[in-house]
Amino acid sequence: MDITIRWLLEQNPSMTGFSCLAGGRGIDRRITGINIMDNPDTVPWLKQDELILSTGYIFSSTNIYKTIVQDLYNQGCSGLGIKMNRYMDSLPDEMLKQANNLGFTIFSIPFSSTMEQIVNIVYRQMFQSEMSESIRVMNFYRKITEASLKRHSTLSLLKSISDEVGAPVFLCGVGFELIEYYIPKDSETVFPFPYCKNNNVILPEKDIRRIIPSENAEVLPVIRHSVKSSGKEYNFVIFPVINRHELLGYLACLEENKPFSAFEYSLISNINSLIYISMINDKVIYDTKQSGRTSFFNNLLSGSIKTETEIESLCRQYGFDFSSPRIFAVIKPESYAELSVAKQRIAARKILSAVQEEISGTDMDFTYCIYDNNFVLALFLEKIPSGKRTPEAGVLINDILNSLNRKGISASVGIGCCRKGASTISKSYTEGLRALELGKKLHPEDILFSYEKDMIYHIYSSNLTVESLTDIYAAVLKPLDDYDRQNDAFLSETLYEYIKSGQNISQTAAKLYIHRNTMLYRLQQIKQIINFDLKSTDGLYIIQTAFYIKQLLNL
Repeated sequence: MDITIRWLLEQNPSMTGFSCLAGGRGIDRRITGINIMDNPDTVPWLKQDELILSTGYIFSSTNIYKTIVQDLYNQGCSGLGIKMNRYMDSLPDEMLKQANNLGFTIFSIPFSSTMEQIVNIVYRQMFQSEMSESIRVMNFYRKITEASLKRHSTLSLLKSISDEVGAPVFLCGVGFELIEYYIPKDSETVFPFPYCKNNNVILPEKDIRRIIPSENAEVLPVIRHSVKSSGKEYNFVIFPVINRHELLGYLACLEENKPFSAFEYSLISNINSLIYISMINDKVIYDTKQSGRTSFFNNLLSGSIKTETEIESLCRQYGFDFSSPRIFAVIKPESYAELSVAKQRIAARKILSAVQEEISGTDMDFTYCIYDNNFVLALFLEKIPSGKRTPEAGVLINDILNSLNRKGISASVGIGCCRKGASTISKSYTEGLRALELGKKLHPEDILFSYEKDMIYHIYSSNLTVESLTDIYAAVLKPLDDYDRQNDAFLSETLYEYIKSGQNISQTAAKLYIHRNTMLYRLQQIKQIINFDLKSTDGLYIIQTAFYIKQLLNL
């Protein structure tokens, strides 16, 4: 926070005489130090943005009052505070007139207040502000250092920068081709900008040719550049990203409502190495350097990697947490395959932006890729209670769809079952894909489809091999059987008897020789673990089918 004369005057509103006497236009001038002047020879030694305090003696005993205001203004001083009612009761009109003309603030210091008190107030606030800025810098550098080392580092890094400076940020290559960007939720900026809707650069071509430095340039300065388009002005602060004198690209920050402060400017200027790390480790799917990762996902989702040991090894190499419970969501943007490459990139980044925005307030993590013209999103749900994983994932996907709609993208989504383990990754993705394909036929008016919700139809439309039957059991009853084994419980037996008795709670309790309240408690546990509506006809049918499969395969 900048310390100003206005701030100082507001510290003691009840003290009589502590008020602005002239030059009110300069009341918001910044104060970076204090000096006391009771000698005319002091003026040449005064510094920019210093607040000058005086007892008023030199103004009452000399003619310095005729020139002092102009002299202090020329030195760049913040203002002048004079202790009234000691050596003078009022200031000369000539002095007041000069102050008003120049917008140089003169204020009265209360007779009851000492110079020491004012100095203490200002320097105490300066110290607190410096401490606050130090903490802010430390927290900021910690956040972006962590972000630069994580898998989705580029988007996380840009979000951290954007949060700190309150502005949209764009990471570009050496030709200003867009790599990644982040726009705050409350921003009025709409991307792509009108002048670059048909390409993948953030500045007009004529401006880029003028901005790009020559090969012989040894020093690449920060660039301030403005673009006027469609009646709107876009003001960019462009930071070159350099490693060992090699230009890797640019970080362009869009000043929306206010220019960057010196503090914000310094923050970004000092993170060049972290931006460089993110660019090197960038996992944006269009970067040709990451073709290995794209190949990994292609093999993983297609099921061409058969050995579980090999799958686990590759997952570790590419940072895919196969041991965590996860749900695959297959997002299909409308007419994506017909778009140009540039527009596909813009659409994909909008989806990424929507995912990042909506997932940031949850306990979920994610990874993603583009596969077969679909945006494939893996949500990791380890931190979500088991009974809430599917519902919370569904709520998140719905929020993402709403966000995409606001960004001008129409899409539909298929969600698979919650699974874990390396061998089920391809199955999880396939469930999401089948949910999308079959859901569009069953519910043409919807855009969000769940494999679990339509499982009966998937059963009827699939070849009932031992593997597919085992998959149904694993998705429905296995969590309950696992819970029973781990906790020496009887929830699976309870559910089976409950269905056999026609969902009659009293009859089931009597059959199991338990109290009715115990029966109610077990049903509550069952609902939390398997996440099926026991009052739904479809839900009961699926559960019954799973019990038949369990008996048939002796699981």
